[in-house]
Amino acid sequence: MDTCQGISLLKVKMNKKGFELATNMLVVIILSLVLLGAGIAIFAKIVSVSQDIKTDLDQQTIEQLDIAMDDGSLIVVPRNRVTTNRGEVARFTIGFWNEGDNGDFTLNVTANSDINWKIVYVENYNDLETNKRAHALIGIGVPKETPKGQYTFDITIYKGSNVYENKKRVSIVVP
Repeated sequence: MDTCQGISLLKVKMNKKGFELATNMLVVIILSLVLLGAGIAIFAKIVSVSQDIKTDLDQQTIEQLDIAMDDGSLIVVPRNRVTTNRGEVARFTIGFWNEGDNGDFTLNVTANSDINWKIVYVENYNDLETNKRAHALIGIGVPKETPKGQYTFDITIYKGSNVYENKKRVSIVVP
C-alpha cells in the first residue's frame, strides 16, 4: 500500500467520525428540545390549577356565602373542617364584604405546621367597593407523605396594611 492510499483511508475514517459526532449532537439537541417542551407543558398545567380552582366556585356556593354574611358578619367560612386523604385537595370557601370605603383587600393563608402544603387561592382583591362582597375558594393540597392528624391553617384578610376583622381558622383532618 502506498502512502497516498493510507492517507486517503485515514481521511475517510476521520470524516466518518466527524459525521457521527454531528449526528450525535443533532440527536442531543432534539432530545433537549423535547424535554424543554415537556417541562413547559408541566409548568403551564401547574399554573392553570390556580385559575381552575377559582372557576370551581359556582353560583350556588356564592349564594350560600351571601346568606351567611346577611347576619352582618364581615368574614364567613361556612365549613371550617375538612377530612381529606393524602394526595388530594381540601377546599374551603370564604366570603367577605367591605363595610367601609373602597379599598384593596389581601387574603393570606398560613399553615400552623412544618409540612410543605400546596396552598392555592386568589390573593388580591383590588378596589373593592363599599358594601360589595368578595368570594374565594382556597385549595390546600395534602402531600402524600403527610402523617395522620389534624392540621390547622389561619386565614387573615387585610384591608390595605391593616387586619380586617379577626383571623379565621380552618383545619384538615388526614385519616
